[in-house]
Amino acid sequence: MSPQDAPLRCLSLGRSAPAELREALTFVSSDIRPELARARKNAGPGGAGGEQGTTTIRRLVILSTCHRVELYAEVGGTADEARDVLIDWLASARTVARERIAVASIYMEGSEALRHLHRVTAGLDSAMLGEGEIIAQVRAALQHSVAVHAASPALKSSFRSALTSAENVRKSVWQRFPRADIGSVAVDAIAAQLGDLDGRQTLVIGAGHAGTLAARALYHAGARLTIVNRTGERAASLAARFKARCAPFSHLAHEVARADAIIVATSAPQIVLDAEMLAGAAGREHPIVVVDTSMPRNADPAIRSMPGADLVDLDELHARTAAAHVERAVAVPEVEAMTDSAVAELVARSRAPSATRSMTIGTRGSALARRQAEQVVAMLGAAHPDIEFRWRVYASSGDDQPGVPFADLSDDAFTDRIERALLEGAIDVAIHSFKDLPRQPVAGLVIAAVPVRADPREALVARDGATLATLPPGAVIGTSSPRRATALSALRPDCTLRPIRGPVDVRLGKVLAGEYDAAIFALAGLQRLGLEAHVSEIFSANVIAPAAGQGALAVQCRERDQPTRFALASIDNAQLHEEVEAERAREAALRSTITRRTNGSARAHAPLQGQRILVTRPEAQAQSLCSALEAAGAVPVRLPLLRIEPVDPGAAAWRGIASSRWVIFTSSNGVEQAWNVAPPEARAALRGHARIAAIGPATAHAATQRGMIVQLIATTHVAESLAAELGDASGHRVLWLRGERARDALATRLSARGAYVDQIVVYRAIAAPLADDARAVIRSVDLVTLASPSAVERFVEVAGADYGGPVACIGPVTAASARTHGLRVEVVAATYTAEGLVAALQRAAPFKVAANA
Repeated sequence: MSPQDAPLRCLSLGRSAPAELREALTFVSSDIRPELARARKNAGPGGAGGEQGTTTIRRLVILSTCHRVELYAEVGGTADEARDVLIDWLASARTVARERIAVASIYMEGSEALRHLHRVTAGLDSAMLGEGEIIAQVRAALQHSVAVHAASPALKSSFRSALTSAENVRKSVWQRFPRADIGSVAVDAIAAQLGDLDGRQTLVIGAGHAGTLAARALYHAGARLTIVNRTGERAASLAARFKARCAPFSHLAHEVARADAIIVATSAPQIVLDAEMLAGAAGREHPIVVVDTSMPRNADPAIRSMPGADLVDLDELHARTAAAHVERAVAVPEVEAMTDSAVAELVARSRAPSATRSMTIGTRGSALARRQAEQVVAMLGAAHPDIEFRWRVYASSGDDQPGVPFADLSDDAFTDRIERALLEGAIDVAIHSFKDLPRQPVAGLVIAAVPVRADPREALVARDGATLATLPPGAVIGTSSPRRATALSALRPDCTLRPIRGPVDVRLGKVLAGEYDAAIFALAGLQRLGLEAHVSEIFSANVIAPAAGQGALAVQCRERDQPTRFALASIDNAQLHEEVEAERAREAALRSTITRRTNGSARAHAPLQGQRILVTRPEAQAQSLCSALEAAGAVPVRLPLLRIEPVDPGAAAWRGIASSRWVIFTSSNGVEQAWNVAPPEARAALRGHARIAAIGPATAHAATQRGMIVQLIATTHVAESLAAELGDASGHRVLWLRGERARDALATRLSARGAYVDQIVVYRAIAAPLADDARAVIRSVDLVTLASPSAVERFVEVAGADYGGPVACIGPVTAASARTHGLRVEVVAATYTAEGLVAALQRAAPFKVAANA
């Protein structure tokens, strides 16, 4: 596109425009595509553009963020005519008086508009210089427009140039400075009010980009985190990523009541957190802190005037970034030079005579490799119709050595010759399966795009549709992967593992011909070749962990080949790219740790290193044990056997709090669920009670988090110890807030000493729904942890009465129940806490897994 011949037009309402006006003009995500489609429909004759020269919006991209609303468009007519058309359209779309927009907006076109787009995308026009969210927001704006065919090739080219330039700026300039994204700033604002956030109960409303940033910052601050989002699937995905719990949106009021701090980060067009939800804030010892990162506002401004609540909005967040902004200002000239260079290159390229350019693609020769390369080229061709593609096929050194086990091949066995051809200039682009890439990047080459990922899980193909569990004893299973072989040896030690190499279709043929009873495949390869009908079982990642980046495609080019990098950036899925790189980094860290362990004496100091340990506690209580296991080098595998369900005893049950000499909690579940179902006056009574007793430190921590004063923690963390340490209770009332199936030992002993024990059941543990492969998950671990007799019963139900693997119990009561059920108890914690259990595991490791486990 030549800025002179067909200028890019931009109408901008940025940070200089009044906040109320920007709020009124904001487009939420769900609005953008319908409005773009309306603009296209109204473009007049010719559909996409109307007649050349008419003052209609022919093509359009809408960029709407917390700080700006901008239209980037192709509009015919003079500058004044184009400006009026854009103002009229925006006023109509948002039902705002055009005079308000006309006074507050800035109009640009041609090179000035291009430079502005590049500066915005690079973070030069943000409230915080170099903030990272803007790149994702610009990319999303372009994707919305492309989806409804509202972006012309010229608009796509302009935006992709800005995105490529901004990514280069981010990596080479802004990453030199500490993080200053909206999530980090929001968490700093909370910490300024509450102090250390370690263990604080926090709530993030929203699971989009801003919600992700907030969740990441809270996770690194050590906060206890809950995610609520209208789409439960997105909340669950984000919760898994940051070891949080998620709750349905219908439970929002309940989650607000239990939070110390709330970050509202949705893209809703209306108030999501209203003042009514914080009605109980006045009774708190510490104020509840609400941070609203949204525009338009999603937290009720009335919260600011409520006793016991503090509200931090976008304006205050921007003020907090001032110091970091000043620090980053020294890099502005460097960034401006990079963006100006990108604009000059784009303008020069657009003025050059149009010509078809070629791109040579390198790939391996297997059917799967060709299918994957064709998928990438189809995406590139759609984005760049001016490129003519050529092909070169290479056999790797790994392909030439079909009889050599994977473990004996070089790290680059499946990429070596293609990468050499790329370095030598024989090809422009190499396409790989991401998992085949060498561990160390090749100097001079770069992964410019990770465009797609298929299902990363492992699959079993067996004759007659057998599953791993139904294969006969001694069955021959084909795999040449040490990773898969390790998992299979644990799952079916009676089977014979035999190496199998070659392309997917060749290995499949060997199974179907009877040379093997079964073989393990990457599900992605079977799907891409249309062979998934042969799959007899798919394994969850907890059973057989896939390789880092499995199922993803990696598109590689020369680091200094800027035109090719620019083209490939158009098909890069940035979030996916980040995810698979993170998987590879985690795999490398684990490999490094294991290497140190096997090469030296570290095994004695890290006995749990690499041990897969099953955590069966309910989701909300599992995190402390998982964290302690990870700190000790173990790999926690979550399989919640029970879930906690609150029981409302009715308003009358709470009347005895003030008259009770002691209020007793025997689990953190009891504290949490009592708090959830108690009316406000009962919560106030619990906070004001002088004698709260807890069975252990975790229970005490849960109580103090809610403002209760814990006077007594049992020495040995069992009911018998707690009853003995309460002192003289004869003639006094004692209130016990308990689970439905709690042991009666506490009430029995206190009653025998003359106390009147009132018992309120506030929760019950019920069986949690489990996936079909739960038993396979159990068989794949080195040890199982159990924390209650109820969990023991559920475990035996799921694992089978003949389970013979080692079991660790958090205390003697659970251990006694486990032994009664015939389980092999190898470890009993001396201190009945997550940390105590992990310490006991470290003393007992390594564990011997029985053959029938």
